[in-house]
Amino acid sequence: SDAIGDNATDAGRAQNRRVELQVQH
Repeated sequence: SDAIGDNATDAGRAQNRRVELQVQH
């Protein structure tokens, strides 16, 4: 899936994981 948060930061990675979970379910 598209990376919405900035993967260079912990906050960005956390945001991306939340988005991925929302998309999957």
